[in-house]
Amino acid sequence: MRPQQVLHSSALAAILILCLAGCAQQAGPTVLAQFRLRADSTDTIRVRISAPAAIAQADSLLRTQQVSIVTGVPQSGDGGYNTPWHWHLDPATVAFAEITIEACQTTVRNFEAHLPSWQQPPSRICIFSSVQAREF
Repeated sequence: MRPQQVLHSSALAAILILCLAGCAQQAGPTVLAQFRLRADSTDTIRVRISAPAAIAQADSLLRTQQVSIVTGVPQSGDGGYNTPWHWHLDPATVAFAEITIEACQTTVRNFEAHLPSWQQPPSRICIFSSVQAREF
């Protein structure tokens, strides 16, 4: 290979790497894990979580079977995974807490029945639940 070809190939490789890095940043957070939760003793919900600390917390709650409060910002639609409900939690906002303010506390069925009133920003819901399984 001639020196000009090597320089040209190196420049193309550098441009490709920069482009791929930029594309990856624009794609947004990657969903890392999905969990099935038992809420209100009878209802099941699914949450996707993208924050590593929240995933570790969900795994710990699964191991201990400790009841906790799942919290997050609701979004319209089931997200492709939270059927039969007409909402899902934004994966970037899902967290677990031992205590929360009363204003965000609800049940799955109450939230479903009053979707429009809960979806006024900034809206965060809090549901007592236990982690039943890690689905991926």
